[in-house]
Amino acid sequence: MDSKPKKSKTYRFNEEWEIDYFFTMVNDKCCCLKPKKSKTYRFNEEWEIDYFFTMVNDKCCCLICVSSIAIAKKGNLERHFLALHNKYQTDYPPNSELRKKKT
Repeated sequence: MDSKPKKSKTYRFNEEWEIDYFFTMVNDKCCCLKPKKSKTYRFNEEWEIDYFFTMVNDKCCCLICVSSIAIAKKGNLERHFLALHNKYQTDYPPNSELRKKKT
């Protein structure tokens, strides 16, 4: 008879603590994992000129189509800009006076 180890399941435990601790059950034994840190992202002012985004009420908002991005990361802003507004890259070249005036 094969005795395969059971799959682990992760449970979140937070009882009057500020930090979330995660407990994992492996083969019916409890193992404590490190607390998870929450990630925070800050908007960089250069992104306003590079990708036509700005911060409005703690949300990252596109100046061209007025849509908001969930997480203010450079990759998310760049993907949005290149996918939807690629024309602006050629009409307003990076580091030009036209682009600075447009923003």
